Amino acid sequence: MTTDTDQQLATLRDKSQSRARLEQRYSETRDALNEAQSKMRGVELYLEQAQAELKQLEGFSFTGMVYGLLGQKGDRLAKAQQVCAELEQQHEECAQALSALEEEVSGLSRELEQAGQADAQYQELLAEKQKQLETVGDERGARLAELKKDWSATQDAIKAIKRAMEACEEALSDLHGEMEVVSTLGRCQVAAPRGALRVVLNASRHHTAGDCAGRVRQSIGRFRRKLSDVVSKYGPDAEKNLLKLDDDLDRISNEFSASWLKDAYTHEQSAEFVDQLLQGANMLLEKKLMEMKQEADSLEGQRQAVIEKA
Repeated sequence: MTTDTDQQLATLRDKSQSRARLEQRYSETRDALNEAQSKMRGVELYLEQAQAELKQLEGFSFTGMVYGLLGQKGDRLAKAQQVCAELEQQHEECAQALSALEEEVSGLSRELEQAGQADAQYQELLAEKQKQLETVGDERGARLAELKKDWSATQDAIKAIKRAMEACEEALSDLHGEMEVVSTLGRCQVAAPRGALRVVLNASRHHTAGDCAGRVRQSIGRFRRKLSDVVSKYGPDAEKNLLKLDDDLDRISNEFSASWLKDAYTHEQSAEFVDQLLQGANMLLEKKLMEMKQEADSLEGQRQAVIEKA
């Protein structure tokens, strides 16, 4: 590749890297604009009320007559005029601040668009140079092939973790829903049921609780399968806490029963234990997702460095 191409890559890279900083500034400025708009609406409301009161005092309204009879109209009128003047000043200041923020947001939006275009051009030029390096077949091409393979594996792991997190959220939601159903069954009582009626009601409740437990087992089983995909991405390097979680989910998906939703035998045979386990699993997966994203960013940085230095 030519020196001109290398210089163009460096220029586009600098513009592309400014995108994250611009996005942060844009978000902060948008928040400030929303806050200023809310303040303006409040000032407008108070100003409208103050102007209405001033109009009553200046005219021949009942309110003005009452204050006149009490000898307080002059003071009330002066105070109302002062309040209106102060609110008008605030309104003007808010309008100026809004105008400045709207202009800044508009400018940042244009800069973001330009940074996005620079990023697209940078990636296109980077891919073109990478293709040429790969055809050379030297150590740089081999290194790029290795980085590409590692990056693809990292992306696969990220997708697997996201799918597992979704399944974990669904399992938590299903568990909470079934816990509420069984809790409702316990609160619903027929006045002093006896004999056959009592037997029928108890059987019905037990059957419903069993159905609830079955749905929880299915949901836990779905999550466990998604988690197993994550564990397989790590291979022999999978951490002990991931393997332990996989074993716990395997046991729960097979053993979870109606008694876990009602009168648990032990802490590890209760809906509360499963709830805590799932919440812990979600936190663990969030940590793994962050680690994989950082790894992907590192690999991408290494790829760009190899190409640009070639």
